[in-house]
Amino acid sequence: MPDTKKGIVKREAYESMTPLRDVMNRLLEESMVGLGRIEPWFAGRAFPVDLLETDDAYVVEAALPGLKPEEIEVTALGDTLTIRARHEQREEQREKKSGNDGVYLRRERSMDEFLRVIELPMTLDPKKVTAVYEHGLLTLSVPKTEREKPVMIPIKKREPVAGLN
Repeated sequence: MPDTKKGIVKREAYESMTPLRDVMNRLLEESMVGLGRIEPWFAGRAFPVDLLETDDAYVVEAALPGLKPEEIEVTALGDTLTIRARHEQREEQREKKSGNDGVYLRRERSMDEFLRVIELPMTLDPKKVTAVYEHGLLTLSVPKTEREKPVMIPIKKREPVAGLN
């Protein structure tokens, strides 16, 4: 009698719960072996950001470890914040180290330009945007304009009209 278990493939219990984005990323990365990480040609290298909305402002937190404040540039125009960072490192330091310093077998830390463009749901006032950089975390605070803040509309009770009740 043939063994029926030979045709059964064991699957992970949570495999079907893998998000579609992860599956597509893995598919693209595996199909482009040798090309390195897939990144948009127009965006430079990206870094993670968090965007928080409070009653009075939008707060953007960007992780930029290993950079100096003078290597970071923040611009504001219309409803868009742009964060650009570039390591100030000499060309010879970017090349492979050799001799007593050793030879790189793998280089994953980029020395290129980093760029993020964040669109906010309002027009911002560039003069009111504040930026603080501490321990590798850039925090931008963008105050909401008065017209962007919600306004409470009072509700009046309708008075009954005499003779219509």
